[in-house]
Parts: sequence; structure tokens; C-alpha cells
Amino acid sequence: MILFYNSYGKIYTSDILSLSSIISLIFLCLLIFVPLFMAYSTEDFWQRVKICQEQPYVQLKKKYFISTLENQDNRYLSKFHTSSELLNSKIDSVSLDDDERLITGFSISILNIDENGDSFNDKIQIKMSFMTENLLNIKMMFFFDYYLLKKSRFYTESMMYLDIDANNANSIILNGELKLKQKSPIAQMSIPKILKDKYLFGVDRESPYDMLALYNKYSNRNVTTKFEGDLFLSPKLNNDNNKVEIILNVYIPKIQDVLYYASFGETIKEAWIQYIYIFIPIYFLVHFILGFIIRNRVFPCSVQSDIEGDDQDIY
Repeated sequence: MILFYNSYGKIYTSDILSLSSIISLIFLCLLIFVPLFMAYSTEDFWQRVKICQEQPYVQLKKKYFISTLENQDNRYLSKFHTSSELLNSKIDSVSLDDDERLITGFSISILNIDENGDSFNDKIQIKMSFMTENLLNIKMMFFFDYYLLKKSRFYTESMMYLDIDANNANSIILNGELKLKQKSPIAQMSIPKILKDKYLFGVDRESPYDMLALYNKYSNRNVTTKFEGDLFLSPKLNNDNNKVEIILNVYIPKIQDVLYYASFGETIKEAWIQYIYIFIPIYFLVHFILGFIIRNRVFPCSVQSDIEGDDQDIY
């Protein structure tokens, strides 16, 4: 067994079960495993959970639930409106104390705005108006397609939920961002993945106005979205004006932090570099110590020369 070798110099050998061979194998194991242990002891050597930054693709479709709490003739009324004619007919067919259940004079417009022409929407503007004598509270659910295309590569139908105390205002303006929320990282996919509850809008068709149950179901998902921004209310100045106008300016972050599980290939691509950085100085240290031990024959070994005419066998 070759213990140590210098090019154009002496070759040190011994039997495979000799003490010199065992000592050399120990140094070889140290050379391999000490850098591995030192690299692994750092926090970022084998980092499976990573953060990437990307702009999500968000497309708000005409899917929504609207619920209002109104005070009409000193009576509290709950009214609803959705984007589905089927659900509207279900709401209209339900009567509680013979009160009208659909919101009066409801109209809505939705604009997906790409400001820089990169095919990613930068802003979504929603304008609504309806008639009411005294608006106390309004709850809104808007549904949209949400794509991440860089690392995690997934698609889901997500939701924006708003609960606003209107305090009899006739003008409501909200400006804010739609933020991604995660309970745990998303697996990195080579093929886009459709997350569960894709068709979120249709999960509760039998009780379309049970918005709290729908919101709780949505909140239990790993990946959700939340609107974070500022609210501006304008009080009603004219009691004869029963029209309420709502403007929502929803901005899509250009840089969104996304937690994801890195693939094995991506993880090892970064890990081996850290290993090599530690391996190189350890290699020179082990080479020096082992060379000193073998050249000085601290343990018995054979010495041969690879220079022609200089063969020798020294013990």
C-alpha cells in the first residue's frame, strides 16, 4: 500500500494491515470528514429552505362576494351581491322578514393595469357603486389567478378579503399592496403545480352569503394573499345622496419574497463550494503532517525511488 508519494522522489509503502497504513487511513478520513463536519456545522451549508424574489403574475377576474350591513328605517339589514347569477338568484329567493336581500343599484368595474408593458399586472383598480341610506359595514371578497413562475412555479386561485366599517360614508378609497402570506415553504417545481382549492369561488355555493366560513376555509391554506394598505373615508355630506362609491387601488409588489424548498441539485451546487473552501487548507495541513511522519519513519515503512537507477528498499 502506498502511504506517501512525492513526484520524482521517494515512494513510501507498507503492508495494508500495518500500523503505518492504519495511520495513513486515519489521516485520509480526517481529510475527508473534517471539512464536511466544519462546513455542516455552519447554518447555510445544506440550506433547503431559501428565499427568492420575484414579481407574481396576478389577474383579477370578475369573481366577487359583496356583503353590506345597512341601517334602513332603524332596522339592520344584511344585503349581498355576487358575480354569479346563480348565487344571486339563490340570495334573491331567500327572504328574512320580507326584506330585500340583493344590494340595490350595484355596479362594478375591474381594471388589470400593466404600467411598464412586461405582461405582469402592476396595479388592479376596482370601482363599485350602489344605493343605500346608511352603510354601516361592508365585507368584500375578490378572487383572482395567482402565478409564481421563477422558482416554486405554482398556480392557485387566491382571494382578497376586506372588512370595512363605513360609518355612513358615501366615499371609500383604499390604496395598498397585495402581499403573499406563507405558513411553510413551497416545493420547487420544474413543471407548474396547481395548488389545492383551485376553484375557491365555488366551494360554498349552497350558502353563498356565509362569508366567514369561506374566509376560514381560505385562511387554513398554506399560501394566501392579504391586502395591506390605507383606508380613506369621506362622510356623507348630503343626506339626500344615497349613492356609495368605493375605489380600491391594489398594487402588485414588483419584488415579492417567496419561501421555497430548493431542489437537491441547487442545494449541492452551493454546498460543495463551501466544502472545497475548507478542504483546501485542511489538505495542505494533513499533507504536511503525514509527510513529516512518513519521511521521518516514525512508523515502519518501505522506501522506494521512482528515479531510474535509484531504486532502493529501505526499512
